[in-house]
Amino acid sequence: MNQRPNWRERFFPERQIYLRSRGRVRFLTLRLGHQIGLVALLVLGLAGLARGAYEVVFQDSLLDARGIEIEILRTERHHLADSLDTTRQELVRANDELASGYSKLQELIEFRSKLRSDLDATSSILEAETARRQKAEQRGGRLASDNATLRRKLQAAEQRSADLARKLAKLELEVAAAGEDRDTTRNRLAASLRDLTELRDKLQTALADNRRRDARLATLAGELEAKRSLAAQEAAAGERLRSRLANLEAAYESAKRKSAALTAELTEREATLAGVIAQRDRLADTSSDVSSRASELLTQLARTTETAALARDALHANQSRLAAERARQEGILQERDRLRRAVAELEDTVDIIRRSQTNLLARVQEQTLAGVAVLEDAIRLAGLDPDSFVTEPPAETIGQGGPLTLTGVSAGAADDLGSVMSDAGQIELILARWSGLQAALSQMPLARPSDNGYISSLFGKRRDPFTKRKAYHSGVDIAAPKKTPVLATSAGTVTYVGSKGPYGRLVEIDHGAGFKTRYAHLYKTLVKRGEKVQFRQKIGLMGSTGRSTGSHVHYEVLFQGKNYDPSDFFEAGRYVFKGGKDDG
Repeated sequence: MNQRPNWRERFFPERQIYLRSRGRVRFLTLRLGHQIGLVALLVLGLAGLARGAYEVVFQDSLLDARGIEIEILRTERHHLADSLDTTRQELVRANDELASGYSKLQELIEFRSKLRSDLDATSSILEAETARRQKAEQRGGRLASDNATLRRKLQAAEQRSADLARKLAKLELEVAAAGEDRDTTRNRLAASLRDLTELRDKLQTALADNRRRDARLATLAGELEAKRSLAAQEAAAGERLRSRLANLEAAYESAKRKSAALTAELTEREATLAGVIAQRDRLADTSSDVSSRASELLTQLARTTETAALARDALHANQSRLAAERARQEGILQERDRLRRAVAELEDTVDIIRRSQTNLLARVQEQTLAGVAVLEDAIRLAGLDPDSFVTEPPAETIGQGGPLTLTGVSAGAADDLGSVMSDAGQIELILARWSGLQAALSQMPLARPSDNGYISSLFGKRRDPFTKRKAYHSGVDIAAPKKTPVLATSAGTVTYVGSKGPYGRLVEIDHGAGFKTRYAHLYKTLVKRGEKVQFRQKIGLMGSTGRSTGSHVHYEVLFQGKNYDPSDFFEAGRYVFKGGKDDG
């Protein structure tokens, strides 16, 4: 029975390949092992071709995805730039509004201080006027008291005048009765009438002199009292009355002395006619005394009436002054109330402005802090310290403080203004930090050096492609087809162009703030040393010059002479372009 062949003999039987050349025939025997080896090589070749085709297709899709991602990043970058411009404009407007608010607040505070000063001055004037009013009321009270006293004295004088009038009437009756007796003796006195008439003329002359002297004294006293009334009308009425009474009493005593002297002289001359002269002397003395007393009483009554009239005029004048003073004080009180209302309204306005400025400062501070946080996170993602990019404030702004005391400003207003200025100072510090970080971020190389390609070798330790040993890689390699454009990752100045050992053709750019970037293994450079380049400007074409295994660009990022991982900068760039939203 025949043995059934196995699968190897069935699929790989021994084969012979005949070769004919120059009339000679040769054959090549392909045994089982040779056939299996050839099939294995064929399978491996086909697998390699399939893998290559797959990589080509996958690389195209990867490049398409990278292109889409780059377009998205560009769009987000434009949006972020617009947002940054809008934020800058808002900050500028906020600063302008803040400055305007400061000036308005200062003007309002100065105006309120002026009103406070005017109110204080008005209050001082009002207090002085109140004191004057109280003094005037006191003087008015004293004048009223003096007026009442004068009225009582006037009533007493009128009563005395009435009494004197009654006494004068009685004396006139007595004189009339004595006149009847005098008629009976008139014939006997005819011889002595001439002497008596002469003595009477002398007596009347003396009395007239006394009256003229009294009138002169009254005139002088009136002038004196008029002058005194100009300085102090309130207390002059009583003094004038007492002065006039004293003058009248002095004149009366003088008249009495002169009358006594004349009476003595008359007595001496009428010694021969003792009885008649004595009777005549009594009648003459009685008549003279009555006339003198009546004249004195009439004069006193006239002067008392004049004094009372002056007192009434002074009282009316004081009442008019008091009424005018009351009206003036009412006007001052109304003006003070109006000023107080104006000050209250201004305080309300200042309070509204202060709250508005506080809210504005709070919003600006919140937005600025959010922007600063985004910038700080982006810088930290790049592996850097944000504080290294922020300069300290100048020395004149450090170590200063103390209570805010403004001349002519109340304590409450000074506290409000101090609070606003403190908030503004904090915002200025935050804005200064934001400006410093923004300036640093604008100089940081956050973009990829090529729109195409993929990272074929990372930063740090790696296996060297030539020695196959562990080595330090100072940048990242981005592989892409030959002559792919290489772009500047940030604006700056070209500091080196040319071949540099294992770097091959190299371009080095200084971006400022301590940042430098290097682009190596270029096929061709498109910039010159010292040239100013812009962000995303084409600086060369990708190649494989220098120590390289294929077309790629070796990209380095240096900060203050130290190499940093460019992938961290790419991540920071994506974070910034996405508006600070970390996808995690």
